[in-house]
Amino acid sequence: MRPDGTPTGVAFHLRPQITALGGLAFDPETRTLLASHHLPAPRLAEFTLRGAWVRDIPILGIGSWDPVGLAYDPLTRHLYLGEDSADRVLEVDRSGAFVGAFALRPIGISPSGLGLDTRTGSLFVCHFFYANGYQS
Repeated sequence: MRPDGTPTGVAFHLRPQITALGGLAFDPETRTLLASHHLPAPRLAEFTLRGAWVRDIPILGIGSWDPVGLAYDPLTRHLYLGEDSADRVLEVDRSGAFVGAFALRPIGISPSGLGLDTRTGSLFVCHFFYANGYQS
């Protein structure tokens, strides 16, 4: 985007693989986009920067049913999924295998937006409705 706000990129869509986009992250190593799909069946998918489908990343069996937030750590190659319905964040690797989880319900956050500072390793989590946040 130009400094004056003029778009300079190419518009694309992620359909039919993703119809209910929950989150979007960029992998600088592969130069691909990672997208979470939260309805009707949760899943992750990988796309080129022009929106062409590369592959699905299965997340079945990890307890994910509402991945609305997404962040990617290029150093560990792990993805963080914000689980809005369960008030927690799930961590998975690039194959979709479960790595870990942490609950946010005790501090009143239902994660919908995620961001990662790769310099510090801090994960930032926000709840869109109440506009509150958390830093790991």
